[in-house]
Amino acid sequence: MNGTLGGPKVPKPSPRTTLQQLQSPKKTKTPTKTSTPRPCANYSADDDKVLMAVFLDQKGEGNQTDNRGWKSKAINAAVKALEGSEKKSGGAPKSPSSICDHYDFLKNEFKNFNSLAEKLGWGWDKENQCVEASDEQWETLIESQPHLASYRDKTFHIYAEMKELLQGALATGNEAFHAGAAQDSDSDISSESGNEADVSFEDIAAATKGTKRKSSALDGLKSKKRSRLDHGGKPSTAESVSGMTHAIDNVAIAIAASESEADKKAKKDAIQLVQGMDGLSKPEIAKILVLISKDVSFAELLLEIDNEETRMEVLRVQLA
Repeated sequence: MNGTLGGPKVPKPSPRTTLQQLQSPKKTKTPTKTSTPRPCANYSADDDKVLMAVFLDQKGEGNQTDNRGWKSKAINAAVKALEGSEKKSGGAPKSPSSICDHYDFLKNEFKNFNSLAEKLGWGWDKENQCVEASDEQWETLIESQPHLASYRDKTFHIYAEMKELLQGALATGNEAFHAGAAQDSDSDISSESGNEADVSFEDIAAATKGTKRKSSALDGLKSKKRSRLDHGGKPSTAESVSGMTHAIDNVAIAIAASESEADKKAKKDAIQLVQGMDGLSKPEIAKILVLISKDVSFAELLLEIDNEETRMEVLRVQLA
């Protein structure tokens, strides 16, 4: 009998545990099968050169979009040109989606290299295909922006090609062709228009047309600034700040007079973004606006950054 003096005590099963459950062996879990990840496409330096050659040809045929992207015809041409390249570079065959992703990566790399190369006192070493700066300049920059240390002595062998695709005109002078300035009638990209800012300095925009030098626009600004002097021959503080801001805005408009609509809009939006930011002094804002007016890739970079703190760090790099 259970519970007798000196006898072994047998634990009573819990109310929810049946005798059949106590006697049946425990079931072991079968391991789940894991799927093998699909290989990604690899792009070698030779692949990048092929991609640049294809896109430069496609740009000449009008298959680049206003936002510096590519129409399907250009992407298909790149897929065909890179067909079989995976035998040397490894990875999966190049697909349209992987080419688009890789081109976005190259654009971001170019913007980082270009923002460094165009810093005051810096440059681009065409022979070694890297940013040109002194050791002191690099050490000063890395001290405040350590994440940029990886670009020291880092090469980018398609810098000139990417600059032509993203920034520059294919010619200079009166017959200069600017990327995205015109679209074929069968273009599948809709351009945004009708949102240009009202410009009260028509003479500035007109000064940049034809063979006139862009400096004539600046001369016009100087003469107008002199007309706003007070009786003592010096502008008031409020007039100086306001005049500087308006002058920078209109210089940006003047410089961009012969650019594509997409470039104008990018610079305009970037200028409005910077003017609405906190934490920057008036001289710092003025310097940034001048940089935006000169470099559409810098304007596009600011617009693509969603995080405000990151955007401020990028601005600090330019101001360093």
